[in-house]
Amino acid sequence: MDERIADILKNYRDTVKPLLADIQARRSDDKLPDNFLNEIRALNDHIARCYRNDISDGHFIDSELTKAEGHLRRLIYDCFKQLNIYISDTLEYKEKKYYSEMWLTHKKGVFWTSYSKYRKYAQQYVIDAKKSESIDSDRAMALYEKAFQSYRGAEELLLENQTMLKLSFVNKHLLKAGHFGWWFFITVILSVISALIGLFC
Repeated sequence: MDERIADILKNYRDTVKPLLADIQARRSDDKLPDNFLNEIRALNDHIARCYRNDISDGHFIDSELTKAEGHLRRLIYDCFKQLNIYISDTLEYKEKKYYSEMWLTHKKGVFWTSYSKYRKYAQQYVIDAKKSESIDSDRAMALYEKAFQSYRGAEELLLENQTMLKLSFVNKHLLKAGHFGWWFFITVILSVISALIGLFC
């Protein structure tokens, strides 16, 4: 019993806690969603039942620890799914805000190639994971984790290239201003020509 509990707690400490901390950091209210708290409570409840004074049945203890392991597994599963959503939303926001043609040429195209690959793989892993959820939960878990790693790769690339993002933001708006300037200039010229034609024709 003690070895199984130690494994559960080690897995919670080494795997789940960093993921939960990442989720908290990404939320505006710095809180964990209720379904995560419910899984944590259930996990601890099943472990606590193993220490009741009136329990001597090894099968009961095994059953409770199996349930605790199930809650731990669902917790990891939910963490990956939630983080994938958060990071995907963050990437979309940054693309809309900062993207310009500079992304394509930065670092001789290496940045865009790497970023696109991370995004493509992450999205495909999520699609494959959803298909596997009801068929093979182990495969789904592995795919959600791969999606998370790919999304994190894309996110890290953006963090490492903050200066380029800022320059890209400026470039994007200068191009917009330039297009507007030309449109305004052409509109004024056409209006003047139209007025002159009206006067002399």
